[in-house]
Amino acid sequence: MSRIGIEPSGKIIPRASGPTSARGLSSREHWRTTQPTGVRRRGVASATGASPRAPWAWHAIKWRRAHRHGRSLQVRIVKAWQARKKRKARARQFLLTRSLSGRAVAVKRVTENHGKRTPGVDQILWKTPEKKAAAVAELRPRDYHPQPLQRVYIPKSEGRKRGLSIPTLKDRAMQALPLLALDPIAETTADPNS
Repeated sequence: MSRIGIEPSGKIIPRASGPTSARGLSSREHWRTTQPTGVRRRGVASATGASPRAPWAWHAIKWRRAHRHGRSLQVRIVKAWQARKKRKARARQFLLTRSLSGRAVAVKRVTENHGKRTPGVDQILWKTPEKKAAAVAELRPRDYHPQPLQRVYIPKSEGRKRGLSIPTLKDRAMQALPLLALDPIAETTADPNS
């Protein structure tokens, strides 16, 4: 079982270097570097990931920085949870689920697995970079309502059929987003022998 920033003995592994604040990925400098040329934005990026409707290019996202930012927030969640500072851990979970890096990683996780070609009820697939960037902008936990599941029946080897429920890509991304925030705590508090 892989631990996030923790050795098997339970000791926390310190980070080697990098930004120590939650602003690491969503700073003004990052937004200047990820903006395609000729695109103007209003306002400034906030500490948790700028305006959800801000235009940017999918290929302009620096994935190494996005993964590093998400990982650093996950390690900080673990440290706060182990120090019994639950409010601080929840605040960092809030930062991770609202940040641009968290939303982008959730969309990337959904669009790069084997189910990426299976649409849900809405029959929408995120194939192009423009659709993926728009999907990141649409991932807002506040006004999210899940859509119904598409029911498909798969034949079994014995001749009967097994029912399979398929969520939409947006629902899958919205499930992957809180998983990023809950996984560090689940890995930390899980039974080490499981």
